[in-house]
Amino acid sequence: MRKLSKRVTLLLAVLLAGCSSEDPDALARVARVSAVKVEEMTGGAPNKVAASLESMRAHWDEIAPDARVSLRLRWEKDLQNASIQVQAKDGIVELKGKVADMAQRQRAVQVARSTLGVADVVDSLESMSGE
Repeated sequence: MRKLSKRVTLLLAVLLAGCSSEDPDALARVARVSAVKVEEMTGGAPNKVAASLESMRAHWDEIAPDARVSLRLRWEKDLQNASIQVQAKDGIVELKGKVADMAQRQRAVQVARSTLGVADVVDSLESMSGE
């Protein structure tokens, strides 16, 4: 049950990670699927889930931009095999690590830029394909 609780919490954190207006359809799909999964996992305990969600929302501003970007990058389907480290200072996020190709590199930068609290992104990623 503890593993399940961690997964639900992580999923909710990703959903709250602050996306730009470019991602509304994807977020809507994720929200619908997540709602079904949460209902299945909680076995009809919606009050507990709602209270946890409200608690997370209340403290979301306390989560640093680098943590937000890291969460979003980990959950990005197109970046599953990428090894990306995130550092942030004063709203400027630097992405370091290795990606498979230019498409992954561009997607990582796009995800970081569209994250709430990120003012600018420094792309220090290396492409394994040499692009």
